[in-house]
Amino acid sequence: MLINARLVQIVKDNRFYSSLYEGRDLEKFGLLPTIDRSLVNEHYDEICPDKDDTFSIATSGTTGQPLLVRWTNRDYIVSNMYTWNLRKKWYDITPTNRFCTFHVDTEYGMQDITILNGGRTLSLGKYNYSEHTLEKYVKAINEFETEWILGPVSLVYILLKKCISMK
Repeated sequence: MLINARLVQIVKDNRFYSSLYEGRDLEKFGLLPTIDRSLVNEHYDEICPDKDDTFSIATSGTTGQPLLVRWTNRDYIVSNMYTWNLRKKWYDITPTNRFCTFHVDTEYGMQDITILNGGRTLSLGKYNYSEHTLEKYVKAINEFETEWILGPVSLVYILLKKCISMK
């Protein structure tokens, strides 16, 4: 019943789902329809929360085009709670540890090296991994005193190889 109550709340709070289920008994609606990238792009403003209460994070862009996804702070924290519990248990890291992550270079006009989240996150551009850029990123990771790295395995591997070759 808890899942059904949450789904009912989603339908009530979301313009896209509200329009789909208008006039129906929400207690009997079953599962919400599956959403794919084309549907999200077509109905983005209806599906995603209002911009004023949110921030955006881009998907990895593995299909060739990153998708900006809006999150409320609460939803983002709740969605990551399980992962953070495992990180704490297995690696003794918490959201307060300094870490490095990656961003799509075009997000909000961000520089290739950006400090976020009150100085606890080092964000590096995902593209343009020339020798010069790799050296600059390794230097930034060391100067930032990065405690852990969150990102695509391929990028972490490339940076680790460069780190080892620079020692």
